[in-house]
Amino acid sequence: MQIVLRCATAQQFLSFHEQQWLHGIDPAAHPWLAQLLRMPRGGIAPGELPTAMDELLACLALQDPTDPIIRRSGLRLLLLLATGQRHGQPVSWQHR
Repeated sequence: MQIVLRCATAQQFLSFHEQQWLHGIDPAAHPWLAQLLRMPRGGIAPGELPTAMDELLACLALQDPTDPIIRRSGLRLLLLLATGQRHGQPVSWQHR
């Protein structure tokens, strides 16, 4: 399975290792990130993007800062969310 993330000007694929990192996240503590894995399609409205970014930053603060996969995937997700917010566009995902 591949997860494709899309926003106004960008499209990204999450690698296998990035998806494994998401599987280890507590769904109760980080519902938006857990939703990426559970729902085959979904999106975040522009007004909800700041909350999603705060949740992502809170999750990254609890992770091992020396792990390059977590750092890279967290930053990629954060940049995609910020791009959507800057353009006032939703961020969506789809499983392939």
